[in-house]
Amino acid sequence: MRINFMLIDDNEIDLFVCQRMIELELGNQDIAKYDNAQSALDDLLSLTFSKGNSKAEMPHIIILDINMPGLNGFGFLDGLSELKKSNRLPVKTIVLSSTTKLEYIMNAEKHEACDGFIGKPLTASKIRQIVEAFKPEPDNVDLG
Repeated sequence: MRINFMLIDDNEIDLFVCQRMIELELGNQDIAKYDNAQSALDDLLSLTFSKGNSKAEMPHIIILDINMPGLNGFGFLDGLSELKKSNRLPVKTIVLSSTTKLEYIMNAEKHEACDGFIGKPLTASKIRQIVEAFKPEPDNVDLG
C-alpha cells in the first residue's frame, strides 16, 4: 500500500530523518517535505480546490512540528481544521515535536484537526503506530 505523507518541520535535519525513517520502514512512499507550515497549508488549499488534481495526490498522513517561525503548528492545525470541515479531508495529522511543555502537548491532543501527538525522534515503532492507526478509504490510496 502506498501512502502519501506530508512532513512539515522548519529543521532540515529533522525533515531528512523523518523521510529516511519512513523510507527504511515502509519502502518507497510519496513524501512531500515542507520547511514552513504556510507553504504546506497553501499547497493543501490548491490541491483541495483544484479540480485537475486527483485525491491520490492529497496526503494521507501529515507529520507536523509545533514550534516553527511564521505560521506555527497550531496555526496550521487551525487552517487544516477549516479544510477538513469544508471538504471532509480524510487526512490523519500527527504532531511530532520535541517540546516538553505540557500545555503544548495537551493543546495538540485536544485540537480537532490533530489525530495524535508523538515525541521526537521519529522511530520505526512510531511509524508503525501511525500507519496502523491510519485507516485509508479504498478510493484514496493506490494499492498497486
